[in-house]
Amino acid sequence: MSERKTEKHLTIKLITLMIQLILGVAFIIIMDVGYKVISLTTLLYIALAILMYLAFNTGMDLMKRDYRTIVGKLITLSNSLLVVEDDYGKSHKLRLYERPIHDINKDSAIEVKYYIRTKAVKSIAIVKT
Repeated sequence: MSERKTEKHLTIKLITLMIQLILGVAFIIIMDVGYKVISLTTLLYIALAILMYLAFNTGMDLMKRDYRTIVGKLITLSNSLLVVEDDYGKSHKLRLYERPIHDINKDSAIEVKYYIRTKAVKSIAIVKT
């Protein structure tokens, strides 16, 4: 798995979130000046708060580049979701932006490195037992 591909997807996600934030602020300014619809403006403020939270988490992952490592067995591998069960029996749902190059069988021991806030998978390695 390519670490650059994950960073590229996170960067695109951050840029998209920032554009949505700018458009949302512009729409709120237009609503405040012209129409003053309180219920719609309130919904926009809530949506902007959610977008700001997502942009902050994505930006922090890209700036700090801190990640965690899990060693466990693979439960599910789909197009965009990876579920790993660690040694303590806890399942971790992680996001995949790229399918792994090597074949990973279900219930095989793997080591996964992922970003802390967005849970985007940075790398996957098969553990030899």
